Parts: sequence; structure tokens; C-alpha cells
Amino acid sequence: AQSAIIANVTKTNYAAALNFDGANDYVVSTTGIDLTNNFTVEAKINVTSATDWAGIITSKTQGPSDNSFQFGLSSTGTLRAEIIGASGTANERKIYTGSTVLTGNWHHVAMTFDGTNLKLFVDGIEESVNKVDDDVIVNFNCNRNIVIGAERSLGVMFSGTIDDARIWSVAKLEADMQNLMKATVTPDNQLVLAYNFNEGIANGDNTAITLISSMQLTGNNT
Repeated sequence: AQSAIIANVTKTNYAAALNFDGANDYVVSTTGIDLTNNFTVEAKINVTSATDWAGIITSKTQGPSDNSFQFGLSSTGTLRAEIIGASGTANERKIYTGSTVLTGNWHHVAMTFDGTNLKLFVDGIEESVNKVDDDVIVNFNCNRNIVIGAERSLGVMFSGTIDDARIWSVAKLEADMQNLMKATVTPDNQLVLAYNFNEGIANGDNTAITLISSMQLTGNNT
């Protein structure tokens, strides 16, 4: 199974969710994940405070940012998503922001991409979006480590709690979102990555736990 390293998380509630302090907490997968022109990224989040580009789930890119994605927050607390194709930021990039302010409550959030359309969802409903940048993505092919709780270069951190972080190898539809909002899902061959953050003891001292496992990993990463 795919594993991930927990960095600097000191006070957490692993058995229910993982809390990020917005300063230096994040999770990073130990190997790269293959994503192409059809995928879904989703999680349950409770935002304490919002910072522009604070990452929920992103692909790690400490260097060239081609063939990468970011799914996180805007400075106003709405969703912000970015997809960059092989040509890089100048010619092949989409940046969309959502409309629902997410701070202070639990929400299920998702981003889907089907090779053409980038969509954002909050609590099972497709968001109206502001298209900051909307280039055509010619051929998206991402094989990068996955980061939870930080933007792609680990420079902007998420402040709040994240649970049930998942990636699917298909662009899920709005009709699918109600099922994705459930606490658990049944692993299948479309589920690329799923961190439930159930390790440890709820509200206990879990500082000794520095490695977590995904419930499913498909394709050539098994």
C-alpha cells in the first residue's frame, strides 16, 4: 500500500481526522502517483483560517511546475484549484476559484478534471467559479508525490483539519458526490489514493506516529 510521511504534526486527532497548525504541518506520500486527463481529488475539511494557495491536496513540485495540480484555498476562504500541463504556466494552465466561503465548518470538497473541464464541488454541489486562467490543457500527465496540508512547494500551509483525503482516476460527476461524502468508501480499481487518518488514539498523544498508509493504490504503484 502507498505510505505517507507526517511532518511536524504535534497535536492531532488521528482516529477521526488530522489537524494542521498552518505553520509547518503537512503529509507527503513516499512515492509518486500517476494521474492523467481524468481524475478527482476530494477531502473533508474544517478551515480555521484561510491563506492564499494553502494546500488541501497538491502534487509536490519543488522545481518545475509542469504537469502538476493544486487543490487548496483562496485568501477569502473559497476553493482555489490549479492544473498545469506539459507546456508550463505560460501556455497551459487553468486557475479557478470557488464561491462558497469554507471557514469555520466541516465541508466535503472536491476537484475534478476530465481533460477539458475543471470543476469544483462543495458539499456535493458544483460551484460557480471565477476562471482566473483558462488555457487548454493539451496532455496532462502527472507523476509526482502527493502533499496534504500544504501547497506544492511546501511554502503555504493549511490551517484546520482534514479527513478522508482521496484521489480517483476518473472525473466523478455531481451525482457521485453524495456517495463520496460518506465516511467510508469501498476500494475499487478507480481509487488511486485514500488516507483516512485513523491511526492513533482520538484526542490522545500521537506524536510518535510519523507514517500512515493508504487503504488502496491502483495501477503500477501497487
